[in-house]
Amino acid sequence: MRQIILILSIAATFFIGYAVAGISTFLYGSGRKDLILIGLLGGISCSILALMLWKKLVIPRSTENRKDKRNIRQP
Repeated sequence: MRQIILILSIAATFFIGYAVAGISTFLYGSGRKDLILIGLLGGISCSILALMLWKKLVIPRSTENRKDKRNIRQP
C-alpha cells in the first residue's frame, strides 16, 4: 500500500510540473491553458487520493504499534 501512495505522490509532483510548464509558456507568448488545467486537476486529485489512503491505511497501523509497546511493562 505504501508503494501506491508513493506512486500517487510522484504523479502529483509530475502533474504540478505540467501546470508550472503551462504557466511558463505564457512568458514565451504561446500560453497553453490545457497544460495548466491538466496539471492542476491531475496534481490535486492524485494528492488528495494519496492523503486519503495515507490517513485511512498507514497512520492507524503505525499508531497501533506504539500503543501496544507502551502497554507492555517490563519488570
